[in-house]
Amino acid sequence: MGGSRAVYLGKALPLGKHEIRVKLKDVQVSEDVYEKYVSQLFVSDKHRYMFIPKDAEYFNAYPLGGNGLEGIDVDDRNEYLRDGNSNVVIDNEMNRLALASNNARIPEGVENIGDYSFFGLSGITSITIPSTVNIIGYAFYNPNLESITCLAVTPPSLSGNDALDNTNNCPIYVPSESVDAYKAAYGWSNYASRIQAIPTV
Repeated sequence: MGGSRAVYLGKALPLGKHEIRVKLKDVQVSEDVYEKYVSQLFVSDKHRYMFIPKDAEYFNAYPLGGNGLEGIDVDDRNEYLRDGNSNVVIDNEMNRLALASNNARIPEGVENIGDYSFFGLSGITSITIPSTVNIIGYAFYNPNLESITCLAVTPPSLSGNDALDNTNNCPIYVPSESVDAYKAAYGWSNYASRIQAIPTV
């Protein structure tokens, strides 16, 4: 299948164009279990589905979703990661959304949207960032976005003043009482012309 590799228990297998890094806690598993876990981590290019096993404690992925990732499921027994029933991977320790899919939503309670987490997801046309988020990394590279809605009254910190550059120049909706604060905040000020109040129904 060539290309990038999945690193698991210090070993590596090719996984097409995808690069997946998973760090396990200190456990020993047999070779046959290792092979099973890798097949579960990314079932196939056809299915576009990822399963994270119970022993994975850290997750980091580069532009995986751009290749059509549609669903994510984390083993309910995993103590370190969760999916929030939202087709995402969330790092419990940092409360960081580490990876999304085309069917993802950002669940309330997440505080950090990690770098590359929404990278290249062409199936997503709108993103709603819940009020609990206070840090947004270089998370987005989404050519088909039509809107971003940020529900936080206080503007979340952006990793850089170009963090939202690759979002199709779409409108950014924020609470009406916070429009001026967003337009003046570091990073957000670069997108002042796109920032407007959340439309009332």
